[in-house]
Amino acid sequence: MFGCSGADRTKFTQDNQQVVDINHAIFKDIRRTVCGATGISTRDSVAGVRPFCCEAVFKCTHNAPTTGGTVANSLLIDYQDNLTNGDKTMLGDVVVASSHTPDVTCPTVQVLDVDCIGVLSPWDFDLTIGVSNMDPTTSITSVTMTSPTGTTLTPDHVTMSLPPLHSWSFDTVLEGAAQGSTVCIDLDVAFSNGDICTETICIDLPNCIIVLPGDLDANGLVDIDDLIGVINRWADVCDDANANCDGADVNENGEVDMADLLIVISNWSL
Repeated sequence: MFGCSGADRTKFTQDNQQVVDINHAIFKDIRRTVCGATGISTRDSVAGVRPFCCEAVFKCTHNAPTTGGTVANSLLIDYQDNLTNGDKTMLGDVVVASSHTPDVTCPTVQVLDVDCIGVLSPWDFDLTIGVSNMDPTTSITSVTMTSPTGTTLTPDHVTMSLPPLHSWSFDTVLEGAAQGSTVCIDLDVAFSNGDICTETICIDLPNCIIVLPGDLDANGLVDIDDLIGVINRWADVCDDANANCDGADVNENGEVDMADLLIVISNWSL
């Protein structure tokens, strides 16, 4: 999981081959957090992982158990205070985030609208997302979005040239999420000066009930049952009091007639 090199700058090499350079100032903070304050071992809790530079850098013990550990109790050192359990992909690893604070004023991001797409489950969702550039001097150049595992966003990257103190909205389609669920999306908002603000928005997806014209029983299909429903109420006078003849007055003109029958036929489900 981790390997060590160099004296002046030590590299932790993770399984995904990304290399995090950590200078000695951060080492001191980690040493105090990991060893001095808690006495927690620097050995990963997953079996078979060797200790990383414990003797040379941390001066602490590394006789941790070789099994156990969960996302909930893995050690997380988060210098930006913006990481969640979902970022901790390796149980027991020490995760170090950059301490850089953006020079810009980060934007306001919100969901303006959510619409169901399609007429049958599973549904996709059209999301309208609004971005307000709150910085007085720097433009926003792009927004990159990451949705939960098992879902996709199309597009997941939007380029723009959003001037300071202006707002703009865009649409993206969310696939693979369950209706009625809550989905959180991470956004990296890039500015023209190179700064990036990280935002997270959580969306309560609606329960999708989409009724086709002529679908009297609202089962998602226009079929023989709906046709019989129109025939059974033929020539009846309809209004709100009788729910437009229980939906048989499809065009809501006050009477079940040929126009309603034609609507049922034109929307017949294959």
